[in-house]
Amino acid sequence: MFLSSLARSALLIVVAATLMAPLAVSLATSLAANPLRAESGGAPGVGARLADFPRLARLWEAPAEYLRGVDAHLKEHFGLREFALDLNARLRSQFGAPVSGKVVVGESGWLFFAEGLLDRPRESSRYWQERLENQAALLESLEGAVTALGARFLVVPVPDKHTIYPEYLPAWLRERRPDSNHARLVKALQDRRVAVLDVEEPLLRLKQSAPVYYRTDTHWTPIGALAAFNLIVERMGLPERRLPIDLEVTERMHGKYDLVRLALFTKEMRDWSIVGYRSAVPNKRVVMDPVRDGSSVERGYEATRGGAGLTVVVIGDSFTRVFLQEPLLDVAARIVWMHHSWCHFDWARVRDAEPDWVLYESVERYAGCSESALEEQQRAFVRSR
Repeated sequence: MFLSSLARSALLIVVAATLMAPLAVSLATSLAANPLRAESGGAPGVGARLADFPRLARLWEAPAEYLRGVDAHLKEHFGLREFALDLNARLRSQFGAPVSGKVVVGESGWLFFAEGLLDRPRESSRYWQERLENQAALLESLEGAVTALGARFLVVPVPDKHTIYPEYLPAWLRERRPDSNHARLVKALQDRRVAVLDVEEPLLRLKQSAPVYYRTDTHWTPIGALAAFNLIVERMGLPERRLPIDLEVTERMHGKYDLVRLALFTKEMRDWSIVGYRSAVPNKRVVMDPVRDGSSVERGYEATRGGAGLTVVVIGDSFTRVFLQEPLLDVAARIVWMHHSWCHFDWARVRDAEPDWVLYESVERYAGCSESALEEQQRAFVRSR
C-alpha cells in the first residue's frame, strides 16, 4: 500500500532534517563564534589546532581559498560529530565487535587492546615461534654483554591484559584467542638459562583480591606494578626494599584511560581510581632529564634522586616508563630508561650508563624480534668489546 502524499512529504522532511542537522549545527556554532574573526590565534602552548572558520571577507578576496577553508572547518567541526561517534561505538559494542579496529569490547565494561588479539591467528604460530626464538637469542647475547660490563641482568616480560583477565573477553573471542606469547617467551628464555622473572602467576593470584589491570586501559594498575616491583627487588637480592601494597581503591567514572579514547567513546566509563603510593625515601626529589634525538623526539630519560646508590638501566615500554619509576627510585639513585624499540634499542647508551643492573621489560604484544634486529644488535655487542 502506497504512502499518502502527506505521509511521503512528512517522511521526506524527516530525512532531510536528519541529513541537514549536522551541517546546520556546524554552521550555527561556527557563525555564532564570530564569522568575521581573524584566522590567527589559538590557545597558547597548543602545537596543532583545528581549522578555523575563514573570515567572510575572504569570499571576495579569494573565493576558492575561502571555500577550501569552509570545507576544512566543516570536516573538523562536523555538527553532532561527538554524538555520532559515541552512538556508533556503543551500538557496535552491543554486538561485541571491535569498536575502532584497535579495541575489543569485552564483558562487564572491560575493554581490550586489539593488537595481540586480532592480529595473531593460531595458524601463524610457527612465525611467532621463530620471532620469539630470535628475541630469546638476542636477550641471551644482551645478558652476556651486560655481564661483561660487570653488571647484573634480568628480563621481566609483562603479560597482556587478556592473559590475566581472559574471562572478560567477549564470548566470540574467548575460545579462539591466540596462544600466550608470554608463556612461550618465558620458556624460550628458561631453555637458554637467561635470567627471567615470570610475573604471570603472581598477578593471577593477586587479581582475586585486587585489580591488577585497569578495565578501560591497556596498562596494569599501581597495584599490579608494585607487585611486579616487589618480585624484581627480591630477584635483585633486596627483599627488604619491598613495598606494602596498601593502596586505596575506589571506582568512579573516567574518560582519560587510553582504551576509552581509542574506542572513540566520548562518554566516561567506570574504572578504578587507585591512590596512596608513597615513596619510602624521605624528601626524595626526582630530576628528569629527557633524552632526545635530532628531531627533538624523546627516546628515553634519566631520573635521579640525588646521593650515592645503584644505577639501573631499564629497557622497556609504557609499562615501566611511568608505573615503576617511583618505586625503583626508592632502590636506585639513578634510572636510565629507554624504549626497547622492538629489539632496536640503543646498546651504546646502555653501555655508557655504567649500570649496576639492566632490566629488560617488554609487554606480551611486543614479544618477538626480527632476524635483522637480532643480527644488528649482536654486531653492536661485538663492536663494544
